[in-house]
Amino acid sequence: MASQSVIIVKYHSGYYGEWVTLANITGTDINLTNWKMREYQSTTTVGQTWQFPQNTVIKAKSLLIVKRTHGSGITGGPANIPVVQSTLGPFGRDGEKIVLLNGNQQVDELIFRIGSTLYSGYTPFQIPASLTRSEAFVRKLINDKDSRDDWEIVTSPTVPIKAWEWAPLTSDIEPPAKVSSIPADRATNVAVDTPLTATFSEPIFAGPALQNVTITDGNNNPVELGYAMVSGSELSILHAVIEYNKTYTVNIPAQAFKDAAGNFNTSAITWSFTTVAVDILPPVPLPQHQYPTNGATDVYVAVSVGQHFNEPLLPGPALESVTIKDENNIPLGYVQARISDLNPRALSIDHSTFEYNKTYTVNIPAQAVMDAAGNANASAVTWSFTTAAPPPQTAAPVANLLTFHNNVPEYAQVYGNYGAVEVNPWGTTVRVYSSAAKDTLLGVVTTITGSFWLTFNNTSSLQTVYVTATAEDGKTESPVTPLPVSVSDTDLVAVSIVPVFGGEIDYLDAPIKVTFNKPVLAGPGIQAISIYEEIWARFLDAEVSVNDNELLIQHPTFMNSGYPFYDVFVPANAVTDTAGNPLATPLIYLFVTEWIIW
Repeated sequence: MASQSVIIVKYHSGYYGEWVTLANITGTDINLTNWKMREYQSTTTVGQTWQFPQNTVIKAKSLLIVKRTHGSGITGGPANIPVVQSTLGPFGRDGEKIVLLNGNQQVDELIFRIGSTLYSGYTPFQIPASLTRSEAFVRKLINDKDSRDDWEIVTSPTVPIKAWEWAPLTSDIEPPAKVSSIPADRATNVAVDTPLTATFSEPIFAGPALQNVTITDGNNNPVELGYAMVSGSELSILHAVIEYNKTYTVNIPAQAFKDAAGNFNTSAITWSFTTVAVDILPPVPLPQHQYPTNGATDVYVAVSVGQHFNEPLLPGPALESVTIKDENNIPLGYVQARISDLNPRALSIDHSTFEYNKTYTVNIPAQAVMDAAGNANASAVTWSFTTAAPPPQTAAPVANLLTFHNNVPEYAQVYGNYGAVEVNPWGTTVRVYSSAAKDTLLGVVTTITGSFWLTFNNTSSLQTVYVTATAEDGKTESPVTPLPVSVSDTDLVAVSIVPVFGGEIDYLDAPIKVTFNKPVLAGPGIQAISIYEEIWARFLDAEVSVNDNELLIQHPTFMNSGYPFYDVFVPANAVTDTAGNPLATPLIYLFVTEWIIW
């Protein structure tokens, strides 16, 4: 039989750790010095014997958790259950027996049995069942009957496991008593935004009727409820806006909540109050709903700015006078305050982007907002925050790893070898501009290796382009790197491409042809020449040949419906001149067929 002092009341081995919960069912604190827990691995093998740390106390009518491994959901909580770490062996094995000892005297024991393993002789109870990894055994009764009726399986425990929601305390048979309420019973002149709460004599937990809480006016018309919730010993009720000069009654039905011992409120709890006759109070700013918060640092330069009030807002006569100024009292270029479209109690302040590493002060002047009764905020609302330091600048591209080729006016290419730009795990964006002032953006490409190629139409025959890099981790754009045309007259280069880069072919079996400035021979990479069909995301079979100074790519008939884009890739070593010098850089270009939508 279980003792009449400390007993095992819960057992768990699974996702949330391995632990047992003990309960002191007496009205006196018990010092567990010299108390032990012994774990048997099987009917023939004794496992660990663990002694409670000196001066471990289990409070009167309270719980204590003994854990073998750390697990979420076993520490803290509404009842603040103490936890001690043991050195017991693994839980949950067939035939495991856990014995609670006071010195050498057995106080309680529990046997976990999955299969046919049985202990001979006297034993209080052998659990003939198994636990999943999200279940626990919980004692239902302290009047130990040495039977399955003493226990139940708690299925799918939440996180945290609410070991504190039940304690078999024989003397606790009274439900929680209401201590106070806001507003108080029969209170008058109550503000319409007063929170509705009830405080009880002990911690409470949700019952099956919690969401049946109601608020009704003097004509028994219900007020729309958001929801009722419990926290500690308090029950809070969120609800729609109530009206002035009305009497309201709050009704908490039976079975709405319970205490840790499982005692439900057996009868309804009601109280009434009367709201103030006329709204004479202005909107009140809520400091806890101010963003960024006052004194905040390291604030994002594009942060949203706003202030919440305690009631719905309307624009006041001074709304246009809301300002944001820096530490030198210089106003931000653009500031526009407005009532939020999503929340009528929130004032949103649109603004131009802040500068890095500056302190800004928001000022919402008096009369900026008002409530439905015309009461405007009587005094200004001000607060300050400091923006983050500027992110580091991405390193400039490495000039000697970059080349710019432009032999054909309609086709130009900037090529970067490995390491041409600094990369981070998320990649780097490369931009090519027409001038150092970055007047015209010629192309953008992202690389995660530091190498890249970028093609663009160069009908202006630019002789120099300007390259920058931006790492995708918030770093700012690097300084520009000028890149002049690098192809000499003796290099093997393409002098014409059919179809032209970005152009449209006239017929679907038109050949793809590249003409070079000198005769060419097939190089080791000629078989890597490819045509990629974007609509089907596939490579097309291609037959490649060279003749004098031409490279010819034969292919299947192209499509002209859907998304008829094609990419051509000619690697640098696909062809060589007669002296064996390869093409300087790869040729990468795209073209389209006539787009027909059926």
